[in-house]
Amino acid sequence: MGERTITGYATSALKEKLRGLNLGSGLFVEDNLSSWVSGEVSIGDRKGKSYPIYSLEVVVPFSGTVNGALVKGSVHLPDLSLEMLDDLEVDLDVAEGSAADSVKEAAAEKVREAVRSWANSTRKAVGESLESLPFDPPSQARTPRAAALISEDESMSAAGAAELDDAAIEELPHPDDLREAVEEEEPFTEEEVQQLYDDARQALSETVDGEDLEGQYAELGSSNLAANLDES
Repeated sequence: MGERTITGYATSALKEKLRGLNLGSGLFVEDNLSSWVSGEVSIGDRKGKSYPIYSLEVVVPFSGTVNGALVKGSVHLPDLSLEMLDDLEVDLDVAEGSAADSVKEAAAEKVREAVRSWANSTRKAVGESLESLPFDPPSQARTPRAAALISEDESMSAAGAAELDDAAIEELPHPDDLREAVEEEEPFTEEEVQQLYDDARQALSETVDGEDLEGQYAELGSSNLAANLDES
């Protein structure tokens, strides 16, 4: 069985918990929520029991009047997950020096209460009546994160790089090919060997003088140069 997700159902329920939420001191989450959540809610199973697994990021706008001043801002939950539920991070973004500064912590606690209420009701629904819940259609299954983060241009570039790598690999000679090429070469002729020997003597005569030169000639003659070249 493939992964079962209830993202649509669960986030709709969360929206109802947050929409119009009274944050206290005259502040309210706005009713018009669009593009406010990202992530997924899936179903996990353990010891014959089902439970929700969620990893969401939430940003909802709020507004109101505090001490006679109009205030607007947003509530940000960067990591709404089961693991973080007991210590849920809630950030209220408002202009620095805003009249809402003094009520931010109280407002954040209101949000935590609403989210935990949603988490409890979602867990109960999954545990007691999972088969009656509306599962997400296959078309809404989450794209693997690594693939989703690659843009079309990056994907094309990656494909092009792979083709170049393949081409480079194909052009590299195999060691067996090199060995065969060496084996196919004809051995040196006696004339070529003699020419190499004469060239070596000429080079020595131009760079070495006197007794040293005779010694070098003797060493060259005893090096079996001709024999070594014949065997190649």
